[in-house]
Amino acid sequence: MAVIERSIREVLRQLDVCVKALLPFHPETPLAQWVVQLFADQDDALVEGMVCCLDVTVGLCYRESTLPDLRRCLSPAVTFVQFLRAVSHDPDVLLDLLVSNETCFLLYLLRLLKYVRRNWPEFVAACGRELDDTMSVLIRLRLSIDRLVSKALFPYNINPVLRLLEKCEQMYEGNHD
Repeated sequence: MAVIERSIREVLRQLDVCVKALLPFHPETPLAQWVVQLFADQDDALVEGMVCCLDVTVGLCYRESTLPDLRRCLSPAVTFVQFLRAVSHDPDVLLDLLVSNETCFLLYLLRLLKYVRRNWPEFVAACGRELDDTMSVLIRLRLSIDRLVSKALFPYNINPVLRLLEKCEQMYEGNHD
């Protein structure tokens, strides 16, 4: 696994250098942040990129020996916060992506919420001062989904996502007690 981790780290380093050589990103901008900026105008590519970053993180970063710089580079929480900035913290955009068949946003949101549930302190730290704004989006998204489900208007079974959104909301409320 160490060889794979080193290889992925090197590929990500080279990708980071290449993107920053071609585009006007600050040298310290992590991949987790610039991937959103790079694909902000292409929903399908953006969501796919976020899924890939999340999958690599989950696959590699649960090991204690994972290099901290790799975790920072790929932070799913940082990516999500940057994504919310890109969509102006509008929960309707997330709802549109959830019901659209043009992206894999359902897959992304489900995996992200599972990641957040398992890594709550990391998520809180990555959100920093934007935790309230971030959670407000997730709470408003849950309320919108609840309204659609109560009217039998949601196009598929969204209950697993609703349960994870509720769990995140409970953890958030526990932080503020």
